Amino acid sequence: MRVSKRHFIAAICAIVLLSCFCAQAFAVSYLPPARLRLGSRGDSVRLLQENLLELELYNARPDGVYGVITSKAVRSLQQLLSVPQDGICGLQTIVAFNTAVQSGAIFVLNTEGDALDEAPLYKSYSIGLDPGHQTTPDFGYEPVSPGSKRTKQRMSAGCVGIRSGINEYEITLSIAQKLRLLLEDAGYTVVLARTQNDVQLSNVERAQLMNDNNVDCWVRIHCDYSSSRTKEGMTALCPSFSAGAGIYEKSLLLAETLLKNTTRATGAASLAVVKKSDQAGFNWSASPVATLELGYLSNPVEDLKLNSARYQQTCAQGIFDGLLIYFSS
Repeated sequence: MRVSKRHFIAAICAIVLLSCFCAQAFAVSYLPPARLRLGSRGDSVRLLQENLLELELYNARPDGVYGVITSKAVRSLQQLLSVPQDGICGLQTIVAFNTAVQSGAIFVLNTEGDALDEAPLYKSYSIGLDPGHQTTPDFGYEPVSPGSKRTKQRMSAGCVGIRSGINEYEITLSIAQKLRLLLEDAGYTVVLARTQNDVQLSNVERAQLMNDNNVDCWVRIHCDYSSSRTKEGMTALCPSFSAGAGIYEKSLLLAETLLKNTTRATGAASLAVVKKSDQAGFNWSASPVATLELGYLSNPVEDLKLNSARYQQTCAQGIFDGLLIYFSS
């Protein structure tokens, strides 16, 4: 069958116009190999966000920062691509996405985006947060472990910033509240040991509170102090095997993961994971638990950092990242 020159040109023009329309309507592009997750930054994150925006899965300005909103959008994309929904844009997600772009299936994904039901970003774990100390110390005594004759103070005074004069209990509560918002926004249930400074809660009572609420794990948030004004960095504590055999392995993993991710987020020095057998908060706990010492209030530089709202938010983000990785382990 002969095709006239005029009809041939018209067909070519139609194809070009259709291609331009598709390119304009769906300006998605291939993603380079990467592993992007909460805390990631850079052009690869921005490109991912721009693609998610085009697919109407992301409703914020692409800023190159992989935060909770980006994780939620990635999870929605993973649901459409039928890959594991962990909120992390790894190789499996990228390969599935690029394959969909190449085949044109990504255009179909776009039309389905509005029909997605709201779903929690992560499995709904229950997490306990214990901001260390309180306004008034309690110098009474309580058993260091169930059935033990050995006792310790119910609640020590905590420390005070050498330069700021701010009490540890104020800093720990501020960070815990920031962390609570991150966790709840991600779909977790949060049990906060205290929401104000003027309380009377011993270490055993805080552990029992977490037990009563059946938390999956909990984090004790503290600051450290030293006779040296130059000592700096973060330390994590967890129950020793002898003190908490039933929760030892998971507590150790929790401590290691929190320390690694919080120091990574803040740039603080990572000092050690210390195993303790004399902590009432550990010994009375039925669930994995770790203490994070976020820096030295005896160090003037760390003192001022820990009293900065921006640094507190970074600490909260680091702990949040650590908890995500802990639960995905």
